[in-house]
Amino acid sequence: MHGRSAGPPTGAAHCSCSEQSRTLILRQSVDSHALAECVLHHLPTRGVMHGRLSRCLGRSSWQPPGRPSGASSGGSSWEGIATAQPVDEDDFEESETTDEEASALAKSLDNAVSEGEEAAAVSDTGSDTMPADERAAKMLAAIQEHIEEEEEEAVEANHDVRALATAATAESGGPRRRYRWLSVDYHIATAQDVGHTLTELGQTFVEKSLSGACGRRQTCAQARELAPLTKDSAFTLCPQPHALRRAAFEALRGSEMMLSTDSVVCSHPAALCEVWLPFNKSILLIVTANLELARENPTRWREWLQTIVAMSKAPRAVLAANNRYDQAYVEHFTGVRPLYLPTLANYITARYRPVPGQPVLVARSHHELGRKLLRDLRKAAKGHPGLYVSSIEEAYPGNAAGGGYEYTQLASHPAVIVVPYTKSTMTFFELYRMGIPIFVPSLALLVRWEQQSHIMSERIYWKRTPSPLLKPSTPDPNSLQDRAALEHWLRLSDYYVYPHVQYFESADDLAAKLASADFAAIAAKMRRHSAEMAPIMRAKWRTVMRKLFHKLPSGSWPTPSSGGFDSAIKQRFGLDVSVEEPDCARLSAPELGQWN
Repeated sequence: MHGRSAGPPTGAAHCSCSEQSRTLILRQSVDSHALAECVLHHLPTRGVMHGRLSRCLGRSSWQPPGRPSGASSGGSSWEGIATAQPVDEDDFEESETTDEEASALAKSLDNAVSEGEEAAAVSDTGSDTMPADERAAKMLAAIQEHIEEEEEEAVEANHDVRALATAATAESGGPRRRYRWLSVDYHIATAQDVGHTLTELGQTFVEKSLSGACGRRQTCAQARELAPLTKDSAFTLCPQPHALRRAAFEALRGSEMMLSTDSVVCSHPAALCEVWLPFNKSILLIVTANLELARENPTRWREWLQTIVAMSKAPRAVLAANNRYDQAYVEHFTGVRPLYLPTLANYITARYRPVPGQPVLVARSHHELGRKLLRDLRKAAKGHPGLYVSSIEEAYPGNAAGGGYEYTQLASHPAVIVVPYTKSTMTFFELYRMGIPIFVPSLALLVRWEQQSHIMSERIYWKRTPSPLLKPSTPDPNSLQDRAALEHWLRLSDYYVYPHVQYFESADDLAAKLASADFAAIAAKMRRHSAEMAPIMRAKWRTVMRKLFHKLPSGSWPTPSSGGFDSAIKQRFGLDVSVEEPDCARLSAPELGQWN
């Protein structure tokens, strides 16, 4: 639905703010000038609600949809890339939002902005001389600042996060249902992001991490909790994946962990989801890395693709991706388009507060070209007094084992330069959440570097990934020499999807832009975009929960007490799992540094 530019529905042009709020939220089909006038001249705060949400959900006259590859971005990450992908018809139809949920969202904003504050916001914009849509944009920005201040004050007052979330998302008849979500994952940051989001929505999130870094967050799974699954075996399920899946079902089906679980969240690697299919739990699969990770041979890869298709057709299962690249990548190989459910990194509390004298940081480079850029930039910076540059390794020596930096330290620097080594990283989401201005190579420059030197050394997990299930309409994502393919896929990287990221064409161009940039203005736009994403993400997550739970109470989906693995997975997903074991040889193993 995002980016749709249909005409206004019947009655919407009259803009009855109090009565038509749900139409404006769900359909996004109101003329932007009429919408701006509606927000400005109908003072009930529900008018603010649908004005703000419509600005987030669809294109408007104050949000240009496109931008050249060498210019800073001014559009919206919700709009997609007009030249690279179609309108998201599959983004879980916001039109399914219920009356109660629309009312609840209205209440949450009504509580945040009083009528008097709204009127003040209007009066402060100089409304008599300003175009309608510009007036609306300025007013909404003022409202967002007020909401952010209230949220920060609540956190500082040590208010219970769950209580705040419940109040903000409660249905008119009482609190939302609370479900119990289980995560067994090898990436602590992706799990942390999902867990934080669900907790804000009043849910219970249980993390049993198998990551080597789980000790940092004290989320490590205990061996007895997952046996016969272990940290060593669960990643690929080898040497006998089918036998291990059957054994895990029999061992865990009666465990307290599974008896109390309503939904399982799978992410890294996505294929670990295969373990949880027969337990009759709701399944949320969020693809955050290449789909083939841990299934890098033709037999297991094809089985995994067929499982994805089966999951997409099953009730109480949602397939999502946290970035546009992986969303399109899954569709390329399976024909199934996942829900776009981007990472918000709301667990990051640090905010951009630059300290005079701090250098611009260059993020850790995984390629010699990145290190060369740093050397060339230092030379170019000599022509711009006051411009100082440092690599992040120089500024904050250390690594995951010790040393390193705090988020508040990063937020004290004026900007961060990123030379991408892959198409999507949690670090990008975290920097964006903090509001730190981000500078990256223009799309044209990155395409040239990738074609000549494979600078995105961790973008392609398995160069010889077999053919998709169906003939796709998109070019090969794992090509290094096809320029058209590179342009198509690289523009789906986070750096070219999110607005307000800054682009450069060379070291000299970068130095000039750093010397002249209004960092405070860039950071303000980034913060505003993050704030605008929040209500839309809440709506998406509520839609996910409706798909997963159908508003039934927690505990409505017990694991079958009779019958075995085969009957359970057949009944739930229509899948047959052979008793013969597949070949476990891996033709590539990125997590081990084997990029074949």
